[in-house]
Amino acid sequence: MPTAAQLEPVMSPTGATAGTSVQPSRRPRSILDRGLLGILGAVVAVALVRGIASVVVADIDAFAPLAWSALVGAAIVAATAATLAYIVLVQAVAEPEQWFLALAITVLTLSFVPLLTIAPDIEGATPALIAVLGAMHLVVAVVVVVALVGYTLTPRAGADRRSDPRE
Repeated sequence: MPTAAQLEPVMSPTGATAGTSVQPSRRPRSILDRGLLGILGAVVAVALVRGIASVVVADIDAFAPLAWSALVGAAIVAATAATLAYIVLVQAVAEPEQWFLALAITVLTLSFVPLLTIAPDIEGATPALIAVLGAMHLVVAVVVVVALVGYTLTPRAGADRRSDPRE
């Protein structure tokens, strides 16, 4: 009976085992894994934007929509909703990445309507604070889209057209 050491493949300096070619074997993460990554990334992104804004913009703490709980809660809800929407699109349409990107752009665009119509009437609102909120909408959208489908939007030379999003 062979020992464990005898069963392990011999690796070359390039990472290939004897008799094999070097090919990356990175399997895309599952949609739920990517969704969780999007949630984490969105929370980190809004924290970074708020941290930078607190140095540059006055009275950030007096503006309720920029309270930590509101920011973290909104980032989690947005990333979760995006993940669920992507799961539905993967099951329902032939090219879910393109549909998801179109949906994300539409939702992002619509998210600016309340910033322009309702936010100016919130106590403590200034154009700079509303701009910070807008920047957070944009940052969350970009982070979540990249986490969910970013690896499929720009195929590398020689790569397949797209990875299977159902994996």
